[in-house]
Amino acid sequence: MILATHAIVGATVAQIFPKYPLLGFVTAFLSHFILDAIPHNDYKLKSFVQDESPAKDIKKMDMILGKKFIQDLVKIAFDCMSGFAVALTVFSSSELMMRIAFIGAVGGVLPDALQFAYFKIKKEPLTTLQKFHKIIQYRIGNGNYHVGVLSQIIIAIIVFICLA
Repeated sequence: MILATHAIVGATVAQIFPKYPLLGFVTAFLSHFILDAIPHNDYKLKSFVQDESPAKDIKKMDMILGKKFIQDLVKIAFDCMSGFAVALTVFSSSELMMRIAFIGAVGGVLPDALQFAYFKIKKEPLTTLQKFHKIIQYRIGNGNYHVGVLSQIIIAIIVFICLA
């Protein structure tokens, strides 16, 4: 899933627990993996490298720092900030709702940030989390990017309607 979807859904899920922000954060964090289990497409990151063998060894995953990484970082930042902007706008009716939305959005996107940390550190508990993330992640091979983004927008809207 794109980060905007994770941020919007995380912000929405966290609204269920306005008096318990830590529970909202944890629930938003867990929502990331539920969303990643749903068929979707992701955009390509030019700086990402992985093992091309059928085993796809996670120890060989990395993001190479350089010009391509800067381009990816801009794309990732735009994606993430778009999700935060939508979430904070939707939940702007009170300071408490905005605070909870922010906490939930952070929880929703954190697993992907921890993937980058894993690529650079490759130590526990990041290794176990990366293995789990790889198992749960559903990717449609050569799917249509626009259809994948549209499906994620629909998922975010459904979650918002059901939970908000």
